[in-house]
Amino acid sequence: YQYVQGDSLYQANKIKGIATLWVGKGLYSQGTWRIPTNITHITLGECLIGHGGPYAKAYGYLDIGRDSQLRTFTASNGFQLSARDGMGRIGYQEGAGGFVDYLPTGVTFTVGSPTTNVAMSIPTSHGFYDTHMTGTLALVNGTFRGYLDSLVIGSNTGYYGDNVGLLDLSSCAVQIGDEPNKVKLPTLILAGCGGRGIYGGGGEQSTLRLPPSITQIVVGDLEIGNGGGAYCTRNNQGLLDL
Repeated sequence: YQYVQGDSLYQANKIKGIATLWVGKGLYSQGTWRIPTNITHITLGECLIGHGGPYAKAYGYLDIGRDSQLRTFTASNGFQLSARDGMGRIGYQEGAGGFVDYLPTGVTFTVGSPTTNVAMSIPTSHGFYDTHMTGTLALVNGTFRGYLDSLVIGSNTGYYGDNVGLLDLSSCAVQIGDEPNKVKLPTLILAGCGGRGIYGGGGEQSTLRLPPSITQIVVGDLEIGNGGGAYCTRNNQGLLDL
């Protein structure tokens, strides 16, 4: 299977050369990108899946198929899943049973590059009303490399969010920063950002699961369960699971 776009040739069973991928972006939008299950490598610049608002939900689905052969996924200029009041999901459609969050076993997932630190978020919202967005990225026996200036899981700067975010790397080889088995980045926010807006958000739940092989965590700005803000009436709950 080959993709050809303009002067770019996408190698067999690989998707390469897309500078920016938007799936479900914009006010009240909904988008689905279904790719063949024999795709083994996806290499992108910036990746936004489910990017709405503000104050308007959007839905984005990257359908890789139940029997996906995906081995590597790279977003070198940033990755946002369920951003700005959007709902983004990666996985497959299970008939009438709905969409299933899924990545095959053993995937190498990379955000940023050794020469460029970027932002990663799962999920974020800015609305004034309940958004109830979820974002799940769970790798199984794979590898995660993040060259990040910020990692945000579950945040809202509106009234209430009730957003739920999960980044599960508990069975993976992990490198966040420039060294294997270490987490090093300027900003890590789990169920927070409420204090950064006047209204404060609330009800965020976020979890970052790391493997026991992690030997060092070095973070500049660390927020876990920050429910600050003038009108925050519900607690944010953040969990850093080591």
